[in-house]
Amino acid sequence: MIAASDVTTWCAEIDEVLRWADAAACDGLGPAERDELARYRDPERRRAWHAGRLAARRLVLDRFPGEAGRAPEIEVLSRSSEGVPKRPRVRVGRQLMPWRLSISHSGGYVYAAISEDPDVSVGVDLAPVGPYGEGFLKTWFTAAEQHALRAAPAFEVAMFWAVKEAVYKACNDGETFAPALIEVRRTEQGLGATYRGVDLTGAVGISRGECPGHAAVLVRLDLARLKTNRR
Repeated sequence: MIAASDVTTWCAEIDEVLRWADAAACDGLGPAERDELARYRDPERRRAWHAGRLAARRLVLDRFPGEAGRAPEIEVLSRSSEGVPKRPRVRVGRQLMPWRLSISHSGGYVYAAISEDPDVSVGVDLAPVGPYGEGFLKTWFTAAEQHALRAAPAFEVAMFWAVKEAVYKACNDGETFAPALIEVRRTEQGLGATYRGVDLTGAVGISRGECPGHAAVLVRLDLARLKTNRR
């Protein structure tokens, strides 16, 4: 699967994640996670959300060899005390870790990434390769993106959309997702992006891949360079 040298990822079928959790006795959730899970009524949505948390647990447990049985002491927090969605954080026991985490799930698959470097943010996304209508493109893509994607195959459109989602997850500081304020462009190195008017050149690395029926994207963001770009 796609990765960066200082970022660890796991992309797998939800069934595989659940089998791993069962074998590792790692299917428990913390209090805040149970509260968040209770917000979802649809069984498939609940199952996918739970698998995302379990995938994140595996990435955390890899940093604590031999402690799989202590999984319930690991909690992924993605809402404030008021219930407002926030960038996921990791708590191990009573300690809030300075790590950066991102989770995505779609169509029976889950994808998670973690960075132990507090100066490196991450974002991942899985975008289904399905038909994207003209209305969708006009609503959520910039004029330049629409031009670049004219007559493009469905996978390319899905890839651009996955980059938008992953860039948002890596960059946002509490602001809402506004796809039209994120512009993806082709470059000599692959793909580049602008976030809310800030050119991410030099600050972001975009890695592309795929899992069955999906475009997969990992965004690695150097926060120090992002601050420089914003000046």
